[in-house]
Amino acid sequence: MSGSCGTGRGTFVNPHFREIACRFDQAIHFPNLIESSGYKARMEILEIRMEPAEKEVEEALKLAPGEQVWSALKVFYADEHPCVISYDYVSTEIFSEEALEKLKNSQIRKRIF
Repeated sequence: MSGSCGTGRGTFVNPHFREIACRFDQAIHFPNLIESSGYKARMEILEIRMEPAEKEVEEALKLAPGEQVWSALKVFYADEHPCVISYDYVSTEIFSEEALEKLKNSQIRKRIF
């Protein structure tokens, strides 16, 4: 067949997969990943809000339908260039509004964020 791309032949695995520096099949702290790749890491929290958990979040956190979660939108930078956008969800049962206020005012938050 002239000009044809042909048909698929199945699934192929790149033999160099395990050598890739950035992998998404392992849990790793983003700043560590960024710094281990030779960049200066920084993280910024753009938004923290309480909202009803979406179905996928409910299932992942084993929550009852309609339960509230804290949603945090974060951006990680490598040498001041945005490289990762992260949405994190935490049950309000685990992290209270009072705990959030303490974190906002703490010296730890000022150093980390």
